[in-house]
Amino acid sequence: MRLRGQWREQAGDRPFRLRGRRTRLARAVRIALLEAGGAASAEEIYARIVRRGSFFFGDTGVAVEEVARVLEAVGRPIPR
Repeated sequence: MRLRGQWREQAGDRPFRLRGRRTRLARAVRIALLEAGGAASAEEIYARIVRRGSFFFGDTGVAVEEVARVLEAVGRPIPR
């Protein structure tokens, strides 16, 4: 479904453009992990994300650090 030029994701109700930067990066990291078929370093994940074009890193100087932070968060259990 389209709303004035904004695409909705297949699995969600919120327009993709309105999702937060951290959420989009986490999604790109998860996809890159699936492509890798298992464990991978932050540098490898970053390279896959850039090659695929699934996320735009504004400042490439901290991009690998951002990926590493998301990888740490993905590995933690969700608090209940």
